[in-house]
Amino acid sequence: MGRVILVLEEGAVTAIRGGGKKLPKIKKAMTASSDAAYAADAWKECVIELRKDIRFNSAVLVLPPSMCQAKVVRVPKLSGIMLDEMARREAEEAFKSGSVGWSAAARYKTDMLLCCAGADSRMLADIFGMFKNIGVKINAVTVPMEGHLRLIFSNEAYRRGTGVFLFFSDGGMTSILMDGGQYKHSMRTRILSEPGTDDFATEVVRAMSGMLQFSATGGSEASISNVYYLGCHDEDFEACREGLDAIGLTASRMALAKRSKLPDSEGRDWTACAGSLLKVEDGIMLRESRNVKDPRAVSRSMASLFVPPIIIAAVCLGAAYVVYYAADWHNNEAAKINAWLETDLINEKYEQAQTLYDENMMALNAKKAVTHLKDNMSTYPRVTAAVIKKIQDASGDDIAIVIHAYDSSSGLLSFDAESAEAIAIPAYVTRLESTGLFDSVSYTGYNLQEDGYVLGLSCVMKGNDVKKDDAKGGDAE
Repeated sequence: MGRVILVLEEGAVTAIRGGGKKLPKIKKAMTASSDAAYAADAWKECVIELRKDIRFNSAVLVLPPSMCQAKVVRVPKLSGIMLDEMARREAEEAFKSGSVGWSAAARYKTDMLLCCAGADSRMLADIFGMFKNIGVKINAVTVPMEGHLRLIFSNEAYRRGTGVFLFFSDGGMTSILMDGGQYKHSMRTRILSEPGTDDFATEVVRAMSGMLQFSATGGSEASISNVYYLGCHDEDFEACREGLDAIGLTASRMALAKRSKLPDSEGRDWTACAGSLLKVEDGIMLRESRNVKDPRAVSRSMASLFVPPIIIAAVCLGAAYVVYYAADWHNNEAAKINAWLETDLINEKYEQAQTLYDENMMALNAKKAVTHLKDNMSTYPRVTAAVIKKIQDASGDDIAIVIHAYDSSSGLLSFDAESAEAIAIPAYVTRLESTGLFDSVSYTGYNLQEDGYVLGLSCVMKGNDVKKDDAKGGDAE
């Protein structure tokens, strides 16, 4: 039969029956719509309609992005109660109040990736009450980000790769930046335009330009050149390809494993929801935060999450007696450990360790900044006519250079490269670096105007190399 996933969307509910541990397998999928958006009564009507074709009494609930929050953090590799305690702290620190939850998205040799989630407790209580009234038990409540991460890390082709993964759903786009199999950054973009239009392409390309800028300023050593997308039909995404090519990105549909089973689209792309089908032992279940005291709790207790259910096949009164007291002893021991973790001493040690770590990172960053400043201070040159000619020669006859500003105290030169044709950014940046003028080259934006393309650049000049050119010509006007 498989389990059922209910994906709440703006004015609609999507029901998916399927499963899979490493590969998503969808047996049946349907969507019911309603005129009201984000109303419990409207979702109730949709679920009642869906149960006529997909019969179910329990389901896993995926909240819409607008009604939940998600944050991905890296923590030391732990398990059991210690992992639960650290994950709860990270989630409550991120979301402060309401209901929180987490799951392990990826495990490495020495650390692990947690997907933390948060949502309003009263909103969840209303949703739980609605499902209870129609006889549907909610086994878990999760967020779209968890499914997206599981879909990436479950695929050998992507789990160690570099690129930007786009998931289109519920009127928006979630972008996840991966660098060599390491999660780096994610963001949610509201898409206001109709898919397949020029405005739709502009919104997507603008978001990808910002993601490339983040990658460049975030110290990433790898070059981002690939974009993988799900949840958008190929003919609609085709409008984005020209703009993505112009900023050096190659787009392709995210390929699921061949053994993955997905239904015919019937006018809809189900694949963006497929990640939530993957069965895991430590999936997200939103629970009441300890930072609030709301009497309408909508969660399971900690013990129900971390103490495996004991199935007793009682064949005699004596065996039942032994199992009962063994379970009682185990619960007492777990209670003692939880009480120890809640002591002021343990909390104080954890906070001290976190403070020392933050101070150490600040000191390292300050040291790097001082070293770099010491190497370059008082050696930055003036921007001469000879320097500008060298930049123009590297640009070629088809690209015009417009100087905007130069800070002689930091060596930062800001200028635009204008061309009637699209500029191949990676190749152009390589040509600028090969001049030997700059310590670093980064671009700040890429715009399409009526008379051509404009690429904004910010470059830090090399002091010692450029001073030789400074003696050959006067200052640039």
